[in-house]
Amino acid sequence: MVTRADDIEINFDEPAVIPARSILYHLIPIARGTALRESLSSFLLRLADQHTMNPSALSFIPGIDQRCCGPWARNVWTQSYFKGAGVVAMIWARELARLTGHNRLDDLTLLPLARVVTVNAHKTRKWCPQCLREQEREGVPYGQLLWEIAAVDACPVHAIRLLSTCRCGGGAGVNARTAKRLPHLCPSCCRTLTESSQSTQAPPALLQRARMMAELLDVPDFDRASWPADGFSQFLISAARRHFAGRLAQVASILGVDKVTVHGWAHYGRRPPLDRVVKLSEVFGCPIRNVLQGDASHTQLRAATPLKSRGRKWVPPEARKRIPRQLRAFQRRKKALSLKQVAREVGVSERYLRKNYQTSCAAIVARYQQQRTAETAERRNSLMQMFRSRVEAIAASGTKPTVDHAMGSDSLRLIPLRSQCHQIIADLLSESPT
Repeated sequence: MVTRADDIEINFDEPAVIPARSILYHLIPIARGTALRESLSSFLLRLADQHTMNPSALSFIPGIDQRCCGPWARNVWTQSYFKGAGVVAMIWARELARLTGHNRLDDLTLLPLARVVTVNAHKTRKWCPQCLREQEREGVPYGQLLWEIAAVDACPVHAIRLLSTCRCGGGAGVNARTAKRLPHLCPSCCRTLTESSQSTQAPPALLQRARMMAELLDVPDFDRASWPADGFSQFLISAARRHFAGRLAQVASILGVDKVTVHGWAHYGRRPPLDRVVKLSEVFGCPIRNVLQGDASHTQLRAATPLKSRGRKWVPPEARKRIPRQLRAFQRRKKALSLKQVAREVGVSERYLRKNYQTSCAAIVARYQQQRTAETAERRNSLMQMFRSRVEAIAASGTKPTVDHAMGSDSLRLIPLRSQCHQIIADLLSESPT
């Protein structure tokens, strides 16, 4: 039965119900709420692809402060500060949520942990080729938040190392304006990253660390988890009392930091790096969630190798006696060395030499600077002689010499001396008969 227009009743007194609209597509993040959730940078790339636009264009949408993009506005999504837990990640998550109609997108970043730890992201892109291959077969490939954490270098699902280079090695130059940007494509050659070089088996230590981080991301309502501000300090003090009779210095030796740093974590509310939190959970055999919540009731001390210390290197007395003699020998060498090279040869830090041997360090630095100045002057003179010979050869052939013509293949080396090159040509033209 066909309904005629006269039979339709319209109530003009009631306002029309129009569903809420978003400025950009209401793109749904993949695997949200799980350990394999999508990252904010992957979400940004897929959102730009849905609009058939370059991702760099999203840097100029209203609400994004250009100071948050810095000089890398054309590829801001590749920078570590975009993947971390700072102000830039917070602004992008807030504005993308507003533009796409989501309540919030903090769970695609590590912002929920910013209140209790300092989070570092990988400076280079990393991925698991087997995960991308499976995602291509099942649906849409995407980049995982787990791959962007600096403490993770293995895939907890396939037990292999994460890759960071494509087969092209990054040397295949394509047009950056027309190249397709997607989480599973190489930005240099635009080929799929599933064709990367063969991955290797991950060591047990890296695999365990990756699985612990995946377990942390799998916490229900990760973006709304209210981590206590003093949870880590409570865990540190309780674990030290239970296993080391309250001595935080032993905890510091295990973590590879000085005891002053651990004292600041325990008593002054300073935020620890995420890799030290992971190491602490490995040592005491408990999840990272318990460390951040301050629950040390189920800890069990395990054998662990200390991390590399970030503190000062202790110099034995025998080495201290040899250092003045070694510094005098370096000053008598025919070729001067930089203070950094001298510190490496002696086996101490540059800071240690500057603090304890100021006179010798000043002499080493002055001698090295003089040598560098002399080498620079000699190199410039040789370049000017070469340029003058070229100018004379061009003039002898009957052609008027120009700077660009005389530079030839050495233009990059001669660019800083361009004014001197112009003067050489001017002098030669003034000497030659008209």
